[in-house]
Amino acid sequence: MPTLEVKPGISLFYLDSGAPGDPLANDTQQQAYITLFMLHGHSFHSPIFNRAIAVAHKYNIRFVAITRRDYHGSSLLTSEDIKAVTHGSTEQRIQTFTERAGEIMEFIKEFIDKNNIPPNSGTGGGGFSLSGWSLGNLQGFSVLAFGNRFPDLVEKLTPYFRSYISYETTVVFTPPIDVYHPLADESVPKEERGTYFCHWISSYFDHPPEGIATGDPTLLNQTTPSTTKPSSYSQFTDEEREAIIDNKPSLRADIFFFRIDPQVNTDILRHAFTQQDDSPAPPAWPNVPARSLWCSETAWSVIFSLRETERWVVRINEENKGRWVRPYDSICVEGGNHFLHWDEPDKFLEKTKELMML
Repeated sequence: MPTLEVKPGISLFYLDSGAPGDPLANDTQQQAYITLFMLHGHSFHSPIFNRAIAVAHKYNIRFVAITRRDYHGSSLLTSEDIKAVTHGSTEQRIQTFTERAGEIMEFIKEFIDKNNIPPNSGTGGGGFSLSGWSLGNLQGFSVLAFGNRFPDLVEKLTPYFRSYISYETTVVFTPPIDVYHPLADESVPKEERGTYFCHWISSYFDHPPEGIATGDPTLLNQTTPSTTKPSSYSQFTDEEREAIIDNKPSLRADIFFFRIDPQVNTDILRHAFTQQDDSPAPPAWPNVPARSLWCSETAWSVIFSLRETERWVVRINEENKGRWVRPYDSICVEGGNHFLHWDEPDKFLEKTKELMML
């Protein structure tokens, strides 16, 4: 299995579509390819992007799916890492996210060195975007937040880093406690909640327009899964489920990212989007924008998180009174769900490339 070592004895497994185009061609007019580094979410690890990886070359994209620590193929978290996440203080939890950010940065640096990817040339292509899907955005945003603690890696990645793409994030803000989530459904036996969650998060939802516009979880939470459009999970073959889903990390630490101290999320966002007086260095990559890609028929938690993020960015722009705030915007894919990359990989890559090339 392909892995890259990010620390002595610590490696990350990855899937790589390879460089697009004919490596023997000598067409100086051909636009340099762009690389997408993707961090997966909860339960569904890197093979969930296989369909997008298979068609990435059509869009002149090199698709690299990074497997997060604790998932199949990558190094396990240490007992100290797990204890910090599950029972640590806010500072200890922030430190674990800082360490994961450094590992992701080291992975990208090693991948660039090994594969000689083209640097960012603006509208001419090249370079890379980093993206997190769903839960993966906690570690993805951590790269923006705490990257400045690894100045040598920041310097190495700067000529390549195009943008950060928050794809269908679900966990940046803590929702009200009285809205539904299958992982907290006491009416479902614990051993069955994982499967129920997979069906629910991959369903299609016909949300009321006001709920989509406001992100109000009480309005969005009233929507039940579609009865005419089956969930993505229900369409998986047994072999695909075996390859795509890894439930072991949830039993160790991953589930706690859904229940983590809200102050941790707030600190990650503050450091990712603003200059902090207590930060040891200026923000990393201040010219790298953050962009959201989301779908109109996704689960309520995504739309809630998106609208809360938008309101938060407006608020910090007002509060910072002209001081630097990382640029942020978003685009919506009408009719898509949380698994756009699986159900409609061409549409996913089309919209992702649009964001990468802005």
